[in-house]
Amino acid sequence: MKLQALKILVVTMAFLILIGLGFLAYGIAANFAEGEKRGTLVRNPLPLTLPVGAEIRETRMNGNRILLRLSMPDNQTYLIIFDMEEGRELQRIEVKNSR
Repeated sequence: MKLQALKILVVTMAFLILIGLGFLAYGIAANFAEGEKRGTLVRNPLPLTLPVGAEIRETRMNGNRILLRLSMPDNQTYLIIFDMEEGRELQRIEVKNSR
């Protein structure tokens, strides 16, 4: 009786391990497929034109978006959100200092 229960337990555990390995393989394959989609670049991105004297102070990436922090010659600061998939500027935010 005990030997039969042990055999059932071993077969069940082996089955669960195979299912787990299947999910792991699926997750890895899905991750590779998603990585290929993320890696595509825009063929003709719209140009980002900066005023004379403007400097890019900081950049941050999040997914397919880039955040640029710009310092203008007149001491203004702008944040620009740029979409890499569409190749265009999404939003420009002027940062004002409180006085």
